[in-house]
Amino acid sequence: MLYLFQSKQVETVREVSAVLGTSEATIHRWLSQYRKGGLENLLKNRQVFGRPKKFSVEIAATLQQELRDPEGFKSYKEVHLWLWLI
Repeated sequence: MLYLFQSKQVETVREVSAVLGTSEATIHRWLSQYRKGGLENLLKNRQVFGRPKKFSVEIAATLQQELRDPEGFKSYKEVHLWLWLI
C-alpha cells in the first residue's frame, strides 16, 4: 500500500483497494496505524479479522488431495460426511 502511494501508481484509497483486493475500510485502518506509529506500528499491529476458519490448513490440504483422486468423492454429501468424521 505504502509503495503504491509513494511510487504514484495510485492516488486514492479506492485505487489501492482495487489493486490490492482489500476493502477500503482495511486501507483506512492501515493508514491510521501508519500515521500513529509509522511502519513499525503498522507491522506489529497485525490483527486477524473475519470469521475463523472451520478447519485447519492440514485438513484443507488433505481434502485437496482427496478431491484430486479420480476414485474419490462422488457427491457433496460424501465430502461433508468426510469432513464431519475428521
